[in-house]
Amino acid sequence: MIVVGSKSSANTTHLAEIIKPIKETILIETSEELENYKDIINKTQKIGVTAGASTPEYVITEVIKRIGELN
Repeated sequence: MIVVGSKSSANTTHLAEIIKPIKETILIETSEELENYKDIINKTQKIGVTAGASTPEYVITEVIKRIGELN
């Protein structure tokens, strides 16, 4: 699962904390950070994306687009 949003946001970090025991979870702020996880992304068949409440829609869209490019 990829959680998109500010690492200083209580909402976003709590969301990642809730998901982490259930699924491998990556917390990122921008699509550029996905480069650090491309090995994980390439091995994964299904990737869920969620975001903190204040994350701009364009950031989420960029992350989804970049996942497609890496996978």
